[in-house]
Amino acid sequence: MEKITKIFIILTIFIAIHFDSNAQRKRKKDEKKDNKEAALEALAGENTNSARETEIYLIEGMKFSSIDENRKALESFRKALLVAGNNNATINFKLAETCYKLNQMPEAEGYAKDALSKEKNNKFIYLMLANIYSSQRRYEDAINTFKQLLTIENAPIEYNYELAELYLKNENPQKALDCYDKLEKYFGAMENIIQQKQRIYLQINQTDKAIQEGQKLIDANPNNSRYVVNLADMLLNYQKTEQALPLLEKIAKEQDADPRTYLLLAKIYQDKNDEEKSLYYLKNAFQSPDIDPYDKAKIINLILQKTPEKANKPEITELVQILQKAHPDHIKILILQADVELIRKNKKQALAFYTIAARKEVNNIEVWKRVLGLEAELQQPDSLAKHAEMALEHFPNYAPFWLYYGNGLAGKKNYQKALTSFQEGKMLSVNNKELKLDFFIRLGDTYNALQRYTEADKSFQEALKIDENNAFALNSYSYYLANRKEKLDEAMKMASKLTEKYPDNPIFLDTYGWVLYAKGDYKKSKAIFEKVLQKNTDNGAYFERYGDVLYQLGERNLALEQWQKAKKIGGTTILIDKKIIDKKLYE
Repeated sequence: MEKITKIFIILTIFIAIHFDSNAQRKRKKDEKKDNKEAALEALAGENTNSARETEIYLIEGMKFSSIDENRKALESFRKALLVAGNNNATINFKLAETCYKLNQMPEAEGYAKDALSKEKNNKFIYLMLANIYSSQRRYEDAINTFKQLLTIENAPIEYNYELAELYLKNENPQKALDCYDKLEKYFGAMENIIQQKQRIYLQINQTDKAIQEGQKLIDANPNNSRYVVNLADMLLNYQKTEQALPLLEKIAKEQDADPRTYLLLAKIYQDKNDEEKSLYYLKNAFQSPDIDPYDKAKIINLILQKTPEKANKPEITELVQILQKAHPDHIKILILQADVELIRKNKKQALAFYTIAARKEVNNIEVWKRVLGLEAELQQPDSLAKHAEMALEHFPNYAPFWLYYGNGLAGKKNYQKALTSFQEGKMLSVNNKELKLDFFIRLGDTYNALQRYTEADKSFQEALKIDENNAFALNSYSYYLANRKEKLDEAMKMASKLTEKYPDNPIFLDTYGWVLYAKGDYKKSKAIFEKVLQKNTDNGAYFERYGDVLYQLGERNLALEQWQKAKKIGGTTILIDKKIIDKKLYE
């Protein structure tokens, strides 16, 4: 490129002449100037001013370009070109580069071509022009530009890499292979070159040639087992198991073998239904700290997905123990242990592992979901509230965590705080009808516990607007109305609807019987509670309510027996002791 320093050399000559002329005029005190000397002086002055102005604009443009103020840089470079004239390759190049950054491709192309016309052996200009063409998917033009670049003196052969990629983009894989062949001839069987050739051969379905390329790497690097494993992996991907197997078994006998060898052999023997050999190689692979724990855990998960019953098999237990030893307290292994325990239906043990994992990796939302889901299922309100609060510190906008938090608080009878949690979650679930329904039901439960009955009824009504057949909303709402002895006809409609749909569900039958009791239909209520107790005898509340019905029917000795059973089982109201002691119904 034309250098600014050349301009300064010319300017220095002109300035020297200018100063010398002035000295002579002073000594001779000659007022008349020679015409030639005057013209030279004027030219020197103009060139000096022009060069300085060009330099100022050029430096200013470079400054703007360095801080990505490309529009301002473009303006400065254009001023520099205007002052310097169109013969400056450097300024044209900077203009092309800036227009390229601004996605002004036609202008960028024009400036790049102007620069190239002035410096035909400048590789940077060729590269810029090729990039301009490539960004417009003008791959043929980009290819021709690179071919010209490779003809200039001392052009690096490495440019064949870029040319090969352009041929691939232009859907000419054979030309790309020619480029890689030139590179291989110059550099030898280098890994990156061979891999690129393999990639192309696989794309054009010439698998055998891709395999031959892999063999080249092995021949050139006989002591590097990694290339053998790579080739074997490729063979397996193309169902050439019998070719891969001897390669891998030979490496497996070597000391410090690539651990991937064991994984590939384990897969081969698993496909051959040879579980003993597959397990042997898996154990070897799992003992290696060089294999990513995530990959190991993935293998176990794939086995369990395919055959979940294997979770209880000794071999899975042994593999998990090996993983624990190789990667103690690794998050993925903790999750794997939890998954295995969950498949085994050991929910408490699974919860313990998930909890450790959640505390180690607090930003893992999936683990928090499993922790909170299990705590809710196992009815652990204290830990549910605690862990839901921890989860919300990291995921405050995830509505289901507010539901878990509220449920935990409600389970601890902290209804006021639970109410706030449910209200927050409801606002976050505005676009999720099912989740919003859950929040309305829980708001209804909580308002009822706080004896804010108007708001409780409104919440249940909102829930039933979303889903008029929702069993939980129908059950809770009708039960609370029966307890309060309010809107009993409405409660009866809801309870009847439930028992028609779920005639054998003891929870819904219990509610139906309780609504009948509230309406004073004790005979029918008795029949319903007898049906309930045929289906479930583990809930003291059912026996207590059955006793209440019997008392109302005058069967007081039988009522006392039911209350005593209820007391023994548990889950009763706070009035149970008073009922038993006084042998009298209290409501």
